[in-house]
Order: sequence, then structure tokens, then C-alpha cells
Amino acid sequence: MPTAQEELARLNWLLKEGQVLPEEPCKILLPRIEAKKRAENAPDEQGKQKTRLVRELHTPQAYSDFNREFDRYIVAAGDPNIAFSIMVRLLAQLPDASIKKLAEE
Repeated sequence: MPTAQEELARLNWLLKEGQVLPEEPCKILLPRIEAKKRAENAPDEQGKQKTRLVRELHTPQAYSDFNREFDRYIVAAGDPNIAFSIMVRLLAQLPDASIKKLAEE
């Protein structure tokens, strides 16, 4: 993932090359800050909070694997909401150090 400095250099290049106009609308996306906002899930102007989870997985196999496991939890728990709650509690128990170690393997 590019750094903010790399993205700024890219934007400057696009401006210099005339690929975008200086007055063109632009949105800066900072994943860490966006993740924090999603975790806080503050109410919008109408007082509504998000309840829908949408994730793009990196491969068709990962999509199948995730849904197979989620379905297994639903069947065992008897309710999708309870299954999701169990999955979140289990994920929360794993320390960051363990996640990093697994990512290295």
C-alpha cells in the first residue's frame, strides 16, 4: 500500500501532466483512520448506524472458505446473529503478536 507521501507525489505528477484539474474534487483515503471510523460506527445525520458488512476477499477460494466457516458457525449456534457474535469474540481473543506471527508463516 502506498504511503501518503507517495500518493501526494502521484497527485502532484497528475496535476503537472494535466491529467487532473486543480479544482477537481478529490478524496484522501487513510486506511487506519477509516478503520477507526468504522469501528466507532457513529450515527449519521439521521441517527442511523451501519449494520451491513461487505468485504472483498482476495481469491474465490478465500470467499468459499470464509462462507463455509461462517455457515458452520450458524448451524452450530442456530442463529446468524449469535454465530457472528461468537466469531467476533473469538477473533478478539487472539493477541496482535499472535496475528503477526501467523502472518509471517
